Amino acid sequence: MFVVSTLFILVGGLILWLLANSYRGGWSITCRVSDVSDENHEHLEFLATYVMPLVFTDVESKRTVLNLALMIVAIGAIYVKTNKFYSNPTLAILGFKIFKATIHDRGEKQFVVICRGQLTDKSVIRYIRIDNNTCLAKLDK
Repeated sequence: MFVVSTLFILVGGLILWLLANSYRGGWSITCRVSDVSDENHEHLEFLATYVMPLVFTDVESKRTVLNLALMIVAIGAIYVKTNKFYSNPTLAILGFKIFKATIHDRGEKQFVVICRGQLTDKSVIRYIRIDNNTCLAKLDK
């Protein structure tokens, strides 16, 4: 079990490194944001709804382990399918916050914005779109 856990940690570290390197370029021009609302409560909803019941599951039998694995895969599929991947509490641990905001860049569009730091009305950011409704942003100073 230790070898499998170590393997998963290494794979996760590799994916994080690849993701960080893929986002080094490609940032937008500086843009202004407005209508900012805090969406950080999504982390707590994720924990309370999905993680806490799974943590307290007894894994003594093979059937329970199989049930736990199926539930984790199903929860992951639901979050990816509904584009709620940004509500993962790991992002909060890494210092990211979630906001809904209107970005003024060649027009106006409302996005779920993931960024480090506090986003306020009139903040100036650079962003990279993750999908049609979600973007990763950094505050421009």
